[in-house]
Amino acid sequence: MKRLIRCVAMAGLVMALVSCQKEEKKPVILSQEMVKAIVQGNPSEVKQLLDKGEAVDATQNGQTALHFAAMNGKIDIISILIARGAKVDIQDDQGVTPLMLAASTGKLDAIQTLLAQGAKLETQNKLGENALHIASAHGKKEIVEALLDRGADIHATTNNGLNVLVFALNRMVQPGATADDTLLVKFLKSKFGAGADTVKSSIPGYEEPAPAPKASKKK
Repeated sequence: MKRLIRCVAMAGLVMALVSCQKEEKKPVILSQEMVKAIVQGNPSEVKQLLDKGEAVDATQNGQTALHFAAMNGKIDIISILIARGAKVDIQDDQGVTPLMLAASTGKLDAIQTLLAQGAKLETQNKLGENALHIASAHGKKEIVEALLDRGADIHATTNNGLNVLVFALNRMVQPGATADDTLLVKFLKSKFGAGADTVKSSIPGYEEPAPAPKASKKK
């Protein structure tokens, strides 16, 4: 009798484990058709795919449809996805939000749309970077200005203590740097306030070039 009870108990345990496994949700994969519709800027196709049952929070390599829409600056699709339940501050596997992707690619209209829908300026990825840091790291002066105008904290730092000015300084000394990168540094220094001239690049041994001496006037 005891053996029978043990067998019944074991059978019940096995069935419970199997049931739990069935209840575990498998990751919902974002279809290639949805990605294509977003990249090509086809709002009607996006709606059709959602109507057919495509999950608004489905992912591809950790990123949702809203990530792809923000990165490509598709404001109509951003609005559709959020209206259908997409989370405006959803983070991928690295903590990257749609706002951060829009900042990296310089999509100002997408940023304005996301902020209007409640996107948070100070959300950080796993490195502690926010949208302002990322815009600066990619040399997007217009985006940096827009984010600061909306209240982004110019003194916010990453996990390693880097602020937006450090990102701009690092970019300015990289191969392929342009005059626009220098302009971004000058702009940030004008906004940074006291201590701007003491901020150094995080590149070991880096020293900002001294200003060229003024030519002396001929007597």
